Amino acid sequence: MKNILIYFARFLFFAILGFLSYQFFMQISVNQLIARKIETVFLKLSGQFEQRFMFALIIGIIPVLYLIVKKSTKIKSNFQMLFVYLNIIIFGIIFWQFRIYSVIYIASDCINTTLVISRLNLNFWIFIGLIIGTITSIFILIFINKNKT
Repeated sequence: MKNILIYFARFLFFAILGFLSYQFFMQISVNQLIARKIETVFLKLSGQFEQRFMFALIIGIIPVLYLIVKKSTKIKSNFQMLFVYLNIIIFGIIFWQFRIYSVIYIASDCINTTLVISRLNLNFWIFIGLIIGTITSIFILIFINKNKT
């Protein structure tokens, strides 16, 4: 029961952190697009709250993904714990940036470059990155633990 409360508290901490950092995240994304002369448009104000809420849930799922790695492998040290968290987060960032730069690459061939922000599906790409980070963490830790024995 104590472990469930600890992971629920971590989930809430990460979700609140995601909810509060959403504006900063979107500002970075929009600035990257504007720097490449791509106009950005927000269509609905209600959609922005939904996107913020989904972003908070996706960021909040990071401790759950860590728990999946912990149950799948044997995390033997704080270094391995830190490695798992960083690996999951870094893969989320990589996939987010991949989506931004793929849109920039595609838009470079277009004459009219106006983009609706909700069509970027950045939350989806971050989520996929977090899942890939979880899977790679599992494989890396299995490989490391297998070589130590």
